[in-house]
Formats: sequence, C-alpha cells, structure tokens
Amino acid sequence: LRLAPGAKPFRKISGLRTMAAASGFNPGLDIFLTGNPGLTNEMHMASNQKQHFSSASGTGPGSGPTFKTLPVNIVIPVILAILLFILTIYLILIPLVEKNMLETKRQGIQQLTESGWSALETFYAKEKAGALSREKAKQMAVQHLNRLRYGPELADYFWINDMTPRMIMHPYRPDLVGKDVANFEDPAGKKLFSQMVSTVEAHGSGFVDYLWQWKDNPEKIVPKISYVKGFEPWGWVIGTGIYVEDVRHEIRAITRQM
Repeated sequence: LRLAPGAKPFRKISGLRTMAAASGFNPGLDIFLTGNPGLTNEMHMASNQKQHFSSASGTGPGSGPTFKTLPVNIVIPVILAILLFILTIYLILIPLVEKNMLETKRQGIQQLTESGWSALETFYAKEKAGALSREKAKQMAVQHLNRLRYGPELADYFWINDMTPRMIMHPYRPDLVGKDVANFEDPAGKKLFSQMVSTVEAHGSGFVDYLWQWKDNPEKIVPKISYVKGFEPWGWVIGTGIYVEDVRHEIRAITRQM
C-alpha cells in the first residue's frame, strides 16, 4: 500500500492497519510501514493516546473494578445520610415536638383554670352586692362548674376542694365529695390534694403532677398534670388538668404519618 505522489497521508494512521486487515493487505502495509519509520512512530503515538483515553474514560480493559466500586461509594453515604436523618427525627425532633406540645397544653389548662376562677368571682360579686347569700352563691357556683365540660370528647372537667383540704365538688368522684382528702394518695403514694394546697399557699397557683384515673374510667390510672388556683374569699382551690397520655397519643399519630 503506497501513497500517490502529492496525496495527503491519513490523519488517523492507526486506522490504516484496520483498513488493510479488512482488505487483506497486512503484509504490504507492514512492508510499507517498515520502510517508513516516521509513519510507524506516528502510529505508535496514536495507539498510546487511544489507550490513555480508554483508561481515563473507564472503557479500557482495566476499568472494570472502578465500575464495581462506584455504586458502593455512592450508596454508603446515602444510607448514612438517611440513617442520620431518621435518628435526628426520633431523638431530637419528636422529643422537641412533644415538649412544645406539652407546654402548649399546660398553658391551655392554666387559661381554663383562670376562666373557672372568673366564674367563682362572678358569683362572689353577687354575694358582695347582696343579690345572693354566701351559701347560695357557693351552691350556684358549684352547680355551674359541675356542668362544665371541654375537650374533644367533652369529658374534661373542673373540680373544687378547700384548703383543709376537703372535696367540695368532683364530677367523676362523687364518693370523695365532703370528705377530708388530706391523706388521699395516688398509686405512687403522692398526697396530691395536700400538694395542691401547699402550692396555693406558697404561690397562689401552680402546676401539680400526679397519677389519676382516666376521665370517668376509674380502672385506668395515668399521669396527669393539673393547674390549681386559690379562691381566697371562700378558701377554695379550683383546678383542671391534662392527661400526659393525650400528648403521647398525638405524638404517636404524628409518627405514624411520617
């Protein structure tokens, strides 16, 4: 295979061998290249460049292990990121949501107790105005608060005890009404009503946590947080509370949706 006089040589010299092999001229090409050392060097350079390109682009013979290890290098960081995200949710975010939700409910029962206290103030004002006797004003106040219910099931309530403490009114524990509850203990041994009196004596109002029956179900005992406030004119303590189980139930509902 010889170049005609004045003809330009192929730019891709390495393609000559392939073309010659396809047309059966390998011997002539070898002779031709042997007699043209310049072309032979150029072909070697082109071949080396092709091998370098193949190795760099991952298409050469030694590129197999790179393809095998590449997915692992990508998947492991992704898995670790997902695990970190999940741990962040369950160890940081959910406890923070629970804490904020509980604090919101604590503020809610404080406002509700203040509302109940205002109802007592209304009946006391009628007593001071001479419209009602003290006993009648107390009786009407008890009847009013005994009927009040709130919450999703309208099962949350108010109660009243005095500073003895003696139970004045409790819609779900009528067995305690009129009794001295100073030594009444929850299942953990806490004298909750005495603690309420101590809180009112020290601060006028405040939160008390204890174990109590679930609304009107005496068989189910759960943690409860109540806010109590003293009504000084009659020596009463009015309170209402939240069940910690309600907060936990809402948190479980949130996690199920995630």
